[in-house]
Amino acid sequence: MAKGRMLNRTAAVDKELNECSVEAHLLFLMTIPHLDRDGLIAGEPMQHLGTALPFRPDFFPRYDDLIQELIDADLVVRYNTNRGRVLFFNGFKDNQTITYSREGASVFDPPPGYVRTDTGLVLECQDTNSGIDHEELMSKSGVAHDKNTLKSSQVKSTSNGKSSDDELVDPEIAQAITRWQVVFAGTPFAVKPPVEKFYRWLAFGGPDVLYHMIEQAKDKDNPTGWLYTTYDNWRKDGEVAPYIAQQVAGKQSANAPAVPVKIGIIWPDGTTGEVETMKRV
Repeated sequence: MAKGRMLNRTAAVDKELNECSVEAHLLFLMTIPHLDRDGLIAGEPMQHLGTALPFRPDFFPRYDDLIQELIDADLVVRYNTNRGRVLFFNGFKDNQTITYSREGASVFDPPPGYVRTDTGLVLECQDTNSGIDHEELMSKSGVAHDKNTLKSSQVKSTSNGKSSDDELVDPEIAQAITRWQVVFAGTPFAVKPPVEKFYRWLAFGGPDVLYHMIEQAKDKDNPTGWLYTTYDNWRKDGEVAPYIAQQVAGKQSANAPAVPVKIGIIWPDGTTGEVETMKRV
């Protein structure tokens, strides 16, 4: 096996990769030199981290979350084999100049929907011209999907970021998507809301916090990365930052409906009476 791999300069401007957290970004880049000729590597935490980041044990507790980020970004596929879980870096072949026949054969089964040829992995439909679509091929493959092989939300997004299967998107997610598109209207970020991450963020801080944080991310160079890092820090602390919670509570109070109420008063001459005012409830 080669002692190293090519790292394309386009990684510096790859949108999906740069939307990942710094830790997921590092794990992705540090893994590339260790991939076999098919772009595969063991996907069990101890094996993978022991190979790619042996001096970073702090990555171990967060391993599944980091891999899920890469899965959500369509950079990695994870699947089960009789040798355990395997990671497939699906852009590997396009960015390498290796001579395939000169490297040792992969010890792993091909990813679902792929077959191994003399020149590398290809989609089975390209090899057989069967006309079967990719999803059907993957479901019929002899290799089993890991539960996290596909994106965590399983939502199919159209170019405007909205689901083509509306029944799969709950109202809070739909509102988060709308809020994102309004906040980032006119920018490149508007067309690709990080829907998969919305689910995890909603589960931690709730919808009002997420909507508020989307607005706070407006002036960030990498809104998704900033939000991910912020939520990850909160998760470590076990709570939403108190000042953010106060801002959200203040906004909720300001947006609460106002209703007329009467309050009793004592006039300077000692008489009593009532005045009507508006109170938010």
